[in-house]
Amino acid sequence: MNKYIAVTFMVLSLISTGLTAEEYIISDIVITGNTRTRDNTILDIINVTQGETADEKKVEEVKQKLLASGIFQSNLNVNLNIISGKEGVLTIELMDRWTLLPLPAGFVSSDKWLAGAVFIESNLAGLNQLLVAGAFISDDNIFGFSAWNNPAFMGTEYSLGVSLSGDDGKKEHLDVTGENILASIDQTMVSASIRLGRTYSSGFGWRGSTGIMSFKYGEGTGYFAESSESNMYWKNGLDLSWNNLFYISFFNEGASIHLKNTLYSEFTTMKTEPVFQLDLSHNFIIADRHLFRGNIKAGWQNRTDSTPLFLGGREGSRALPSGDVAVKRYVSGALTFEPVIFKPDWGIFTLPVYYEAGLFQPLKEEFPVSWNGPGIGFRFYVDKVAIPALGADFTWNINERTFKVVVSVGGSGGE
Repeated sequence: MNKYIAVTFMVLSLISTGLTAEEYIISDIVITGNTRTRDNTILDIINVTQGETADEKKVEEVKQKLLASGIFQSNLNVNLNIISGKEGVLTIELMDRWTLLPLPAGFVSSDKWLAGAVFIESNLAGLNQLLVAGAFISDDNIFGFSAWNNPAFMGTEYSLGVSLSGDDGKKEHLDVTGENILASIDQTMVSASIRLGRTYSSGFGWRGSTGIMSFKYGEGTGYFAESSESNMYWKNGLDLSWNNLFYISFFNEGASIHLKNTLYSEFTTMKTEPVFQLDLSHNFIIADRHLFRGNIKAGWQNRTDSTPLFLGGREGSRALPSGDVAVKRYVSGALTFEPVIFKPDWGIFTLPVYYEAGLFQPLKEEFPVSWNGPGIGFRFYVDKVAIPALGADFTWNINERTFKVVVSVGGSGGE
């Protein structure tokens, strides 16, 4: 008799919480709290409809999809409330983040500066679409860009995006010291592309892209002296990814693999130049609030006419000098510990410390070069805002014995 009462109490407790290991038919989906995001947009994000079956695993999957979208505050609630027999109501309580962000942006370091303004709307018209536009000026360059992306094109799981960019000024490729210029050139560049694909927080994803890049060159030095007066490239890309990420508050936990393949084809000669990049990372959440991250990157290219590969791990190679360090092939790694040191109701303040090291072969040079260095910084995240508000990094390049400071507004530590 006592066993019967205990089992009955456990079943009633599971039903009262709205979560059960058994599957139930979703008779209705109730969404509350959203003021900007449309109900249909939320249904596209979770990809769940009435009449489907759901269990506790499905409820957690819905929550993860909403957090992964980045447009909702982290205190959202998803429950499956059993109403009778095998039927239940899926209830979603959430609050929109502020996603319209017209703000100044830029960074200052010991050897470079950049300033400008960027407009970001990550939930355009409440449709979970991204619109970005910006213009910047640096110590030797001016450029602008715009991009639009729809992660649920025509209500499907496929994303569609287009982008435009322009660049005018001097481009310099530096050596590892950041002081010596290997090559420089005055250039005007216009680029346009379109991309289609799908990426999941859990599972395999892909994205294909195609576009054109048009260059007009002025006088060049170093290996840029070989560049013709003008050139046009057809740029095709295929990005492959695998993710197994679980979102907790402002961080995500799990592993991700990203392989980026780009093929540049010159219009006049049809000469092709491939570029490959591999990014491996794994995040661990300690005590439900502190982040530990490991990251390995590798890349290879054999071209000088466009932007060279950026080195480093998640921290963007803070131990290297600012600017474009021309690279033919590289491998690098970074370890980061980002503890939360202050956590009010409206956000978090973190103090990341990291160490990164790498080996790369500069363009037009035979022997590889190594670098390594530690760093420390801070990050300030606000839950009601879709992107970090402020960041900074302070690093020391052990090989070159150089100190570097990077400060950014509207980004995370100048990434």
